[in-house]
Amino acid sequence: TNQITVDNANGFTTGDQITVVDYVGSAPDIGAYEYQQVGVEEKYQGYIYPNQCLVYMGVDYITFSNISSGNNIEIFDITGKLIHNSGNITSDTYKWNVDNISIGIYFYRITGSNKAKGKIMIIR
Repeated sequence: TNQITVDNANGFTTGDQITVVDYVGSAPDIGAYEYQQVGVEEKYQGYIYPNQCLVYMGVDYITFSNISSGNNIEIFDITGKLIHNSGNITSDTYKWNVDNISIGIYFYRITGSNKAKGKIMIIR
């Protein structure tokens, strides 16, 4: 048992007893859980370009490449609102028109065949 003393610089002090425990091995459960990804293939790839998308330089679309036919791309704004859903993609590339999209930070998720990948993209 240790004691902590607090002094308020006006001569008033208070002391409380505390117990310090040094855990070796297993500590008690604190209610935190660790999860591992399920159904996500580590080698699943998908690329976007340009990222950062510079719309003021005349870039009017973002290209998603190296994706599989049948996959789906969802794009979310910074608040988590779904702003675009590609539906099932029929080729290995997909172009998203950003003509009417505000500058900002967006998140995308590519899903399909028990695979998923999500990342961030910037439009400015």
